[in-house]
Amino acid sequence: DQSYMVIDYKTGLTSINTCLDIRPSEPQLALYSIAIENVQAAAFAQIKVDRLIYNGISQDELSIKGIKPIEHISWSEQLDLWHNELSQLADEFSSGYAHIQPRNYLSCAYCDLHSLCRRFEWEQAI
Repeated sequence: DQSYMVIDYKTGLTSINTCLDIRPSEPQLALYSIAIENVQAAAFAQIKVDRLIYNGISQDELSIKGIKPIEHISWSEQLDLWHNELSQLADEFSSGYAHIQPRNYLSCAYCDLHSLCRRFEWEQAI
């Protein structure tokens, strides 16, 4: 039908939810999906020696295990959300905007830059 499915191959575990968050932690699938015309599905393909597992979303029902139709909004609305979110992130990056915005406290737990970060000062000020 001339439509496409974007696949991002991974060797480790991942979830499509990392693309659906506000300020996605893994924006690649979103970026690929908005950059290519007529994309109707997006998925991570988790590659292991003995198996291949898809984890993704689509506009319509597909016969591929692990890829489910998107819920709560339309596919075109999802593409618009991705476009807007990634445009905002690109604008922030290119303008030098560097506000402290950890995704959650686990983001800071594994960071080696505590001596450079002012997150704790910022939290005390609010």
